[in-house]
Order: sequence, then C-alpha cells, then structure tokens
Amino acid sequence: MLAASIKSRFHKDSDPSPMKELFLSAYLDALPGEVCVEDLHGNLVYTNAMFHHHEDDRHHDIPSSTVIHFPLTNQKGETIGSGSFRQIPTDRVDEEVLRTLKKNLGVVVTPPPPPPPVPFEDGKEEGGDGDGDDDDDDSHTESIPLGKIHHSPQPHQNYQLLFHKLPMGAALNEIVTDEDNKPIDWIFREVNPALEQYTGLKASDIIGRRASECIPGIEKDPADWVGHFGKVALGGETFRYDRQYDTSLQKWYDGMAYQPVHEDGHFVCLFRDVSDRVYAEENLRESEERHRHLFESMMQGVVYQEASGNIIATNPSAERILGLTLDQMMGRTSVDPRWKSIREDGSDFPGDQHPSMQALKTGKPVTGVLMGVFHPLDEKHHWIIIDAIPRFRPGETEPFQVCSTFTDMTQTKEFERRLLQEKDRAEMADRLKSAFLANVSHEIRTPLNGIIGHIDLALSNDLEQEFRQENRDGLHVAKQSGELLTSIIQDILDLSKIEAGQLDIEHDGHFMLRDLVDRVASLGETLITKNRKAISFEHTIEGNVHNYALGDVFRIQQVLNNLVSNAIKFTDTGKVNLTVIVTKDNMLEFSVCDTGKGIPPEHQESIF
Repeated sequence: MLAASIKSRFHKDSDPSPMKELFLSAYLDALPGEVCVEDLHGNLVYTNAMFHHHEDDRHHDIPSSTVIHFPLTNQKGETIGSGSFRQIPTDRVDEEVLRTLKKNLGVVVTPPPPPPPVPFEDGKEEGGDGDGDDDDDDSHTESIPLGKIHHSPQPHQNYQLLFHKLPMGAALNEIVTDEDNKPIDWIFREVNPALEQYTGLKASDIIGRRASECIPGIEKDPADWVGHFGKVALGGETFRYDRQYDTSLQKWYDGMAYQPVHEDGHFVCLFRDVSDRVYAEENLRESEERHRHLFESMMQGVVYQEASGNIIATNPSAERILGLTLDQMMGRTSVDPRWKSIREDGSDFPGDQHPSMQALKTGKPVTGVLMGVFHPLDEKHHWIIIDAIPRFRPGETEPFQVCSTFTDMTQTKEFERRLLQEKDRAEMADRLKSAFLANVSHEIRTPLNGIIGHIDLALSNDLEQEFRQENRDGLHVAKQSGELLTSIIQDILDLSKIEAGQLDIEHDGHFMLRDLVDRVASLGETLITKNRKAISFEHTIEGNVHNYALGDVFRIQQVLNNLVSNAIKFTDTGKVNLTVIVTKDNMLEFSVCDTGKGIPPEHQESIF
C-alpha cells in the first residue's frame, strides 16, 4: 500500500504493519485536500484520494497561500524528496488539519517567511544538492510542515496512536455477502474512540459483530449503507457522502469509505458527526426565513442605507408608501431633491437633517420624526413618521449602515384635519345656538308682553260696558300675540326636529289657498301696526290659481310667516308684497318681495 508506493516514508525499525499503513493511508485520504510526493528526480511516487478527485480542475491557478510544501528527510537529515498539501476548498487552510499533523505525527509547524523558498532540515533550499539516494531503509515520514520542520524527541511510528487520536470516526470493516455474493451486512473489525463518541456504540460491544446486530434497521436504511459499502469492499470504489442522515442513529454524517490495497472484501469508513452543524444551519435558515418574511410582510416601510447615504435595500411596504420601486430608489440619498420633503408647517425639510443622515452623522438613533414626502403616483405629499437606527460592525465606532423604519400617517393626518374642521363647525353651531336662543327669548317676550298687557288693561276697567270695544280690540291683539308666540315655539320645536332628522312633511294635505294667504296677511298687518312701520302690506293671487290645493299647509304658513316677518322687520319705507302664481308643472309658487335694504350677498348662500 503506502509502503509499496513510497517506501522511503517508513524507517526499517518502525514495523510498518498493514494495519498501521492502513490507518495512515486512511488519514491521508480523509484529509480535506490533495497530498502528493515526488522523489528528487521529480517522479510522482504517491498521491492521496483527493488528488485524483480534483484532477480535472488542477489547471486553474491556485493561490500560493493555500498550498503547503514540505521536504522529506531520513533520520540522517538527508533530503530524499518533497511533498505538497493543497487545501480544498482553496480559499483557506484548515487549522484543524495542521494541529492534527502536529499532534499525531510529532512535527512542530512554524510559518515560513513569505517570499523565500522553504529550507530543508539540512539548511539547503528546495531543489538544492542532495545525495539523491532513495534509501528504502533510511526513509522517514515526520516532515509535513508549513515551513521549517523541527523533529520532536519522540518517535513517530505509532500509527495505531494516530488512529485512536483521529478527530473523526474510523472503522475497519469486513463486508458480508449472501450465496450470490450480494452484500447483506458488514462486520466491525476495529473502531476508534471518535466512532464511539459519535454513535454511542462501545467498541467492546460491536467489534466482531454484524452492523445489523449493533444498529437495528441499518440494513434497511434509505441511505442504503450496505449497498454503497458493498461496492467499496468488492468493487474498489470510493464512496463519499456529505450530510447523509442515518435514520437508525438519527444523526447527520460527512465521510468517506474506500477499499484498502490488497484487502478485498474489506473497507475503511471515516466520518464526522455534523448533526450540530446541520441543525445550527437549519435553525439559521429558519431564522433568516422568519426575518425575511417579517421584512417583506410588515406594514411599516423599511429602508437600508450605506454609510454614504445611498439606499441599498427596501421592503415592499416602503415601495408602496413612497410610490417608488426598489430600482427607482437604489442609489438615492436622503438629500435628493426629488423627495420634495416638507415639515408639518409646510416648510422645506433639508435632506441633511433627515433622520437617517443624522443617525449616520451622530451614530445615535433618531426617532419620531414627522415629515411629508412627495408621492409621484398620487402627485401629492404623503406623511410619514420615521425612526432611524445606525448599525455598527463589531469593534467599530462609526456606523456602516442605517436602518430607517417609517409608518404612513397620511390617513391619520387627514382624519386630524377633518376632526379640526368638525370641531370648528361644532363651535360655530354652538355660537349660533347661543345667538338663536338670545334672539328667541326676545321674540318670546314680545308677544307675551302684548298678551299680558291687554289682559291687564281689560282687568283694570272691570270689563265695564263703556270699555267693551276697547277690551274687544285688546283681546283680539292678545289672541294674535298668542298665535305669534305659538309660531315661535313651533319654530324652536321644528329646529330640534331638523337637527334630529325627524321633521316630517305632509305632501297630500288638503287646504284652502285663500284662507292661508289671509292668515299670513293678517299676521303681516299686525306686525306693521305693532312695530309702527310706515309701510303697506299687499297680497296677490293670480286669477288662474285654484283655491283648492294639496300640501303641508302648516309648514307652508310657517315659512311664509318667517319670510313676511323678516321682510317687515328690515323694511322701513315702501311696501311688502306676497304673490302666489301657478308654474308650468302645476305647482304653486309663493314669493315675498319688499323694498328694504335686502340680504347681503355673502349671507344669501347660507340662508337659502
């Protein structure tokens, strides 16, 4: 095996037994990189399994920092060849590999200076003068350094110790076949402590026994371990597996299996328990998925900006609130004039005072800032309230990013505006009610004074015969004042009904038109007399108007009384005229005209 390929790597006193060679070869094959050894003449005398696995992509340039070159020397310190180790993947060197080489092969690894060639043990540079003697008996294996090698005092031939110290599970197994030479099981021949740790199986319980006895159900595992291992042991294939789940042991493993040279029917299995890493990565993926879902589904807008202020990421809500796509926002900063930012009072909001820019500048959170930004789709400003939180890399004091979250306050601001309008209307209505009650109290006192005064007058003359006509006239005026008072009280009641939406109109009521006009005219003449107005009241009904009509006579008279009363009140000279005509659609039209100063134009809309 290894001794046959590179005899110079074993000293004649080291007793290179097949078992020891087997486990050293297994270790070299399991390394996460390529190992190759050349003699002094440049002839390739040994390669490990990884070397052949990556043979196709070896033409690519490999960074020098990922290749370890090492010399091979015998016990006399004479150079007998050279080797190299290339880490896979090539972007790093596995420190665990170097530590294992140092611990188990007994070498001390020290980094070399960058440019100079790597010196050998005898002080000569790589490719210098050696004796070129490929001495099978004097060869040794301790030289696998990253630079200059110093031999430790202990011998390094104990490969059985290396097997037991491997940081991965290892087992030498023998395949079991049926009469048709089909693999059906395997027998554990030797296992190391790492295997016991990874599987929970004790060496004393499984060595010499079948796998199906030690791990019930392993022969039926979906991973088909028996099938794969059979191809390795009987066909010489190399089987590699990454993150393979073992349902019997309920663990995840990375590893490989291969057939030792001259050991048909046997295979070596090397593996590592990667369950913790798999579960950690799964938890990380789930956490990332939860955060991604939260980022994409939350109602608040989220924007990430780098230290320069350029936008680098947004969520869908940010696009909706701002009316822009991510592509349209990418590269924009908060000082971009296209935002057209404004303050609550309508003044400009300078970009350098934007919460995100202030957070980047000061390194402190800026929260609760209200501002308006122009929404290009709605062509108006939308209101948002922003919180900006700076982000720091470990150990740094300057933020490298800022995360801004914001809530759309446009509807809230519109609601506040309407609420203020309603508040103003309510305050106006309250003032109007106060003025109305003050006016009504005056209007009520006026007819009450007439009623009470004429009753007192009638009582003062003891209702004697000589004062009969005077008392009669007084009672007539008192009656008219009572009717006026009733009208005022009805107006108050109707106002309450109107505000409550309970005012009813009788559309089909029958009434006599001339009786209605006479009652309104009587009220008008009474008011003129009472207020000593030097005006006349006239009423006209066109000849083609029928006396019999349909409608709510009470409401019609109520309206006409108010119109006539106002006309008389604001007319000092001239006349007040009530006219009734019939329209083309056979409806009655009432009009009240006066020669007074009229209603100011600014009040006409609110009155009518």
